[in-house]
Amino acid sequence: MLTPVVATAADMVITSEIAATHWKARQMDVLAADITKRTNGRINAKVFHASTLYKDKDALAALSTGAVHMVWPVSNYLENVNPAYGIISLPFSVKDSMMQNDEFRAGLTPLMSSLVEDKGLKVLGIARTSEGIFLSKTPIAVVADMKGKKIRIPSGRVLQNLMTRYGANPVAMATTEIATAFAQGAIDIIYTSPGGWEMVGTMAKHATTVPGMQIFTYAVVVDKNWLAGLSAADRDAVLAATADAMKKQWPEAMAEDIKALENMVGKGGISTRLNGKSVEEFEKLAAEVSADFRKKYPNVSANYDALKAKLPN
Repeated sequence: MLTPVVATAADMVITSEIAATHWKARQMDVLAADITKRTNGRINAKVFHASTLYKDKDALAALSTGAVHMVWPVSNYLENVNPAYGIISLPFSVKDSMMQNDEFRAGLTPLMSSLVEDKGLKVLGIARTSEGIFLSKTPIAVVADMKGKKIRIPSGRVLQNLMTRYGANPVAMATTEIATAFAQGAIDIIYTSPGGWEMVGTMAKHATTVPGMQIFTYAVVVDKNWLAGLSAADRDAVLAATADAMKKQWPEAMAEDIKALENMVGKGGISTRLNGKSVEEFEKLAAEVSADFRKKYPNVSANYDALKAKLPN
């Protein structure tokens, strides 16, 4: 464990495990600069990339120590804080269209935040990571192609239950570890993003997308007490800057998915989007996972459904 770096009163430490060259890192840099500008330098927001301070999972635990003020972990990590947070990871639930609706996003963010605030965390935004894809050496055309295979997942009980229902053996693993694990045969399938495919390369020749199955998200999380301790003007500046960043980043992230897939196909990879009965089979089993979750967490499920019901048809 790295020695915590305690910030001065004027510093805002934002940490990430993603390399500085990644598009997420650029978005975080833009947000930091905007916060500094909106507060006229009263808050000096700094981003520490590539795990130079913490990996995202560890940064969540450090939010209450004064060493970190903001981190963008994948939403699955928040299931370790409150399993009900898995509502946003349910399969065939989150869609790009709904997350680009300002009213829906404005309602969803406080709902998700309410699930973790008793732990000293506050969710200021929900950012798009990517559409999930399966990487493998041989094609995946039906659910049976996953049976008995060791599959990497980012984290989270929802994904673990989903992959188990598909007959695979899920292994939680950080993105930075997947290329080595796949090369060594420790995993057979990688569930990741198009950007993850670029990290693994064409030793995973096939990328399979089940349309609509999973839009991964980041939770933009801050230290609740730190935020509350800011002046009203500076707190409003942090909130407004983050809200603006979330609105802009979703279509940017969608474009990055397309760019990454095109890049890998250009290098000899094969990208396939399933359709028809193959997708129906994935949906049927996924519905069982969602039903199990909703029985355990009826309140958050009802609130989430109420937000979705307000969306235009």
